[in-house]
Amino acid sequence: MNAYVGLTQADALGSGGQQLGNEAEGLRSQLNNLIADMENDGQSLQGNALTEFRRARAELTQRFEELIAWCAANGIKLGKAQIQVTRTDDTSGEEFSGAGSGLSGLARPINF
Repeated sequence: MNAYVGLTQADALGSGGQQLGNEAEGLRSQLNNLIADMENDGQSLQGNALTEFRRARAELTQRFEELIAWCAANGIKLGKAQIQVTRTDDTSGEEFSGAGSGLSGLARPINF
């Protein structure tokens, strides 16, 4: 694994953040389907079983929302990191270019 971000990986963080967001939305859709299925299953329960079922469903929903919030926060962080990597790469390129063009030739020729 590379220990640096090279030009072939310049958009890796941004792409990763985007993919994380897409996956989170897919998970949200699947959870909504699961909750809808649980609603139907819950109609066949009564008494304490129904109460515990609803409690478990609420806990599942809460934990999932925490997961989605984590994905969203880290997707944003990856996007911000990508901006910083790109900015640093651009700045470094400009500094190297400036340093190279700022060099002058030898004042007099070297005789061998």
